[in-house]
Amino acid sequence: MSRQKTFCGYPIDNSQLLFAFVHLAPTRDVEAGEMYPIGKGGYGLAEKPVKAGETAAFMIAGNIMVECADGVEFYDGESAAYDPKTHLLVKSGTPGALDFFTVEMYCPCDDSNHRPFAMVFFDQDIKK
Repeated sequence: MSRQKTFCGYPIDNSQLLFAFVHLAPTRDVEAGEMYPIGKGGYGLAEKPVKAGETAAFMIAGNIMVECADGVEFYDGESAAYDPKTHLLVKSGTPGALDFFTVEMYCPCDDSNHRPFAMVFFDQDIKK
């Protein structure tokens, strides 16, 4: 089986260990950590803030840390979703959320000044 070389028509950049990126110029400003739609059904996670029309790297697979929504707990290995409106991890199947995440480690926070967070693996079907 040959390795997929493109994602939604963009060449895949595997130059960083444990991550896969595509480079593109979004049609609107995008915040760091925001999910940006790519092609039909694909998404990339903005590595840093980018202005509309500027080329930047968007992660299409990799290991990241995401803060969790209030009152939501996860177990290791659980499927999870990213809420693009709040930029928080929510339960898989939440309406409007993107189900591309697997929880590797959930970290509840005893400090009321910080949200719980999870280390997750982000992956999605490769689209041609």
